[in-house]
Amino acid sequence: YASYGVLRGIEGDQFLQTVALLKTQEDRRRALREGKSGPQAPAIGCKKRDILNLELKDYQYWADKVERGFIEAGRFLRTQYVFGKRNVPYNTQLVPLAALHVELGDDLETAIARERLERWYWSGVFGEIYGGTVETQFALDLVEVAEFVRRGTLPRLINEATFIPERLVTLRSRVSAAYKGVYALQMKNGAADWLTGEPLTIANYDNEHIDIHHIFPVAWCEGVAKPRVSRRLYDSVINKTPIDASTNRKIGGRPPSEYLKRIQQGIPQDRLGKVLEAHWLDYDALASDDFARAFVNRGEAMLELIGRAMGRNLGRGQEVFKNALVSEGYSSLYIEDESDYDESIESESEDDGLQAIA
Repeated sequence: YASYGVLRGIEGDQFLQTVALLKTQEDRRRALREGKSGPQAPAIGCKKRDILNLELKDYQYWADKVERGFIEAGRFLRTQYVFGKRNVPYNTQLVPLAALHVELGDDLETAIARERLERWYWSGVFGEIYGGTVETQFALDLVEVAEFVRRGTLPRLINEATFIPERLVTLRSRVSAAYKGVYALQMKNGAADWLTGEPLTIANYDNEHIDIHHIFPVAWCEGVAKPRVSRRLYDSVINKTPIDASTNRKIGGRPPSEYLKRIQQGIPQDRLGKVLEAHWLDYDALASDDFARAFVNRGEAMLELIGRAMGRNLGRGQEVFKNALVSEGYSSLYIEDESDYDESIESESEDDGLQAIA
């Protein structure tokens, strides 16, 4: 586990939950093969009673398999750009993730299988499924997600999970699973270092001290911006992006129009423009310190990104983002011209390919 920081939060009871899930599933399969049904066929579960019913021989049979399952789960999270314990959206979701790696084994080696597992994973994160009592969900996942990976039958979790644009406005703290999910998806989908243009990966994640920082700095939002940017807006995840420590020092408390000039001293403008696009930022909006335009356009891009990860069309959120600006005193900066928006966002989110991974 030492090489996978994402696993450092695993507790002993989670390990036992995974053992119980797999053991009770095997018990149920055996009963069904024997022609039993109803109460005679035990349910799959990992509640306290299921753990207490485990015998030493059960633990000895499953322990090594479960350990490998967690290691594979850690590897999976790294492919999703979830690095380190504090960046895991739901520590609880590691239980069904590890169990599924044990159950599916070689069935996870194809590209389609991995895409389906990713779709379930991100649907759980952005649907904010794993924050409460989750033992029943774990049992459903083990059966339904395995069926989805093998045969394409959508599990209830994917069918029911949704994400509304208002949530992007209210996501402000890394304690939220969806907040951490947005952070990881930005890196997974091409966010690059502002100074070098290199994609953010595990290699430079640790070396460069990458973390989430404000795009329009707090000092500027509270003290210089006209109209003043409220905390409700500047602390939204829409105004935050993964940035390395060196770039963050160049930004300081300066407005984008100033810090872009400092950054441009080391990178050509055309290349910087492409780097900013990888963070779903418009160079012109930043260069003109247009918080409102940057906020709405970036919110739209992030909503589309989340929809792709979940495998569904979440629609457009521009009215939600505009209304958030207006409610905070931004009516003077309201973007009236619909041509200012990237229409490809809508067309891409309706792409037939979105459902291909089903």
